[in-house]
Amino acid sequence: STVMDPNMSQGSGGVDGNKDLITSATNYFDDYVERCESDSKRARCKLCFKDFHDKSTARKHVENIHLPGQFIYSCNICHEVFDRKSALYKHAGKYHKSDPNLSYNS
Repeated sequence: STVMDPNMSQGSGGVDGNKDLITSATNYFDDYVERCESDSKRARCKLCFKDFHDKSTARKHVENIHLPGQFIYSCNICHEVFDRKSALYKHAGKYHKSDPNLSYNS
């Protein structure tokens, strides 16, 4: 899968196969997530101060609740486009589960 910030220009590498854009998405959401002081495994949303079991869950919350559609995720098999990483994972599991070329580059 690949991801792209819709605000970035296509000239920076486009959607297909650009690991820098995927890293950019992860780093972008990390700006809105912090570790909880009481438990280093838990994480907190900096926007609404909700606590989560781990940093990954907090990132999903920020993307789905506070910043929906900020990034675009593309299936590396059929190139269908999604506005949430979770939607891409659901699609891939349903339609491409047994495809050996399936890739989650995140």
